[in-house]
Amino acid sequence: MESRSAKKTGSSEAQAECAMVEELLEDTISMEKQGAFDEAPNLSPLALAYVGDSIYDFRVRDFLCRRYQENLNRVNSRKTKLVCAKAQSDLMGYLIEEKLLTEEELSVYRRARNHKSQSHSKNSSITDYRRATGFEAFLGYLYYAGKISRLISLVEKGLEHLLAENEAKE
Repeated sequence: MESRSAKKTGSSEAQAECAMVEELLEDTISMEKQGAFDEAPNLSPLALAYVGDSIYDFRVRDFLCRRYQENLNRVNSRKTKLVCAKAQSDLMGYLIEEKLLTEEELSVYRRARNHKSQSHSKNSSITDYRRATGFEAFLGYLYYAGKISRLISLVEKGLEHLLAENEAKE
C-alpha cells in the first residue's frame, strides 16, 4: 500500500507531466494553424514510421495524463500496454474496419506495411509488427502533412476503442 506522501508525490509528478504535455500540444496546434507544415515530404516509409513511433508514444502519454489523474507508475503501466506492436496493430485494424481513413492514408499505410524490414520485434508476430510499422508511418505522414487535428482525432478514437476492449475483457 502506498503512503500518503508517495501518493501526493506521484500525483504532483503526473500533474507536472500533464502540464508539459498540454503545452506541447498547444504549440503543435498553433504550428498547424500558422501553416508551419507545407507539404508531406517524400520520406521513406521507415523514416515516416520512425517519426510516427515517437508521435504515437507522445499521443498515448497525453491521452492517459488527461484521462487518468493518478500515480505515474500506473499511467506508465497503461501506456506500456498501448504502445506495443499488438496494440498498434489492433488500433490500425479498428481504423480500417470503421472506414475512417482516406485512400491516400491507406496507401501510405500499405506502402510501409509491405516494406521489407531487416528485423522485427521479438515480442510480437511479424503480422502485428508490419501492421504497427504501417500505422506508425501513417501517423508520420499525417504529422508531416500538417494534419495534426486529424492525427489526434484518429489516435484518440483508436485509444478509446482499445481501452473499451480491455475493460470488457477484465
